[in-house]
Amino acid sequence: MTIQFSPKGHKYHVGKREVPSVTHIVGDKLDDFLFNGAGMDMIRKAGEFGTVVHELCHFYNTNGHLPKEGEKIHDPENKVITVDAEMLRFAKGWVNLLEHRNWIPYKSEIVVGSTRRKFAGRLDNLIKDKSRLIHLVDLKVRTSIPASVALQTAGYKLAYEEMFREKISYRWCAQLTGVKEGYKLYPLKGLMDEYVFTCKLISLQWDISNAGKNL
Repeated sequence: MTIQFSPKGHKYHVGKREVPSVTHIVGDKLDDFLFNGAGMDMIRKAGEFGTVVHELCHFYNTNGHLPKEGEKIHDPENKVITVDAEMLRFAKGWVNLLEHRNWIPYKSEIVVGSTRRKFAGRLDNLIKDKSRLIHLVDLKVRTSIPASVALQTAGYKLAYEEMFREKISYRWCAQLTGVKEGYKLYPLKGLMDEYVFTCKLISLQWDISNAGKNL
């Protein structure tokens, strides 16, 4: 059964059935901006900047170098992005992280999904260490890291392992800061994360299937 992603509207399908995304399930909606009362325009711009930085990191994983300032690349919706110094300043944090930990990019920006559980998402990065173990690294370009990233990465892990039959040994969140080394790295080790993610998925699916119904 195929798993498809449509960037326009951020929709996922397992076969012909539309399924919830990982971020929808865990409720990650730029919580730090919403909490601080930022306007929708600021939220939109922050999301767009984060998407561009993700694409620059993906470019590095694929090509072994970052694009140059002024170079044009494409985002997931095939829109043209002109790379500037601010974007590169944040993306450099990802390069530093890989170099400091001797990590090798393995896969990035891939759509994963579960045909059994009926959900999907787009994970940021998989890397391999010197022992060839696979690490899942979720990137955040924001001032604070929501606790929901633990459940988010758990969801990606469940979907990836089901699709590819490969074990993910470790989960991380890398906050790209644009200052000093350019990153902060947070290990995600919650033993209940996969269970809690599954519970939230089941709850959401119940809400969807029972919306508007009466006993």
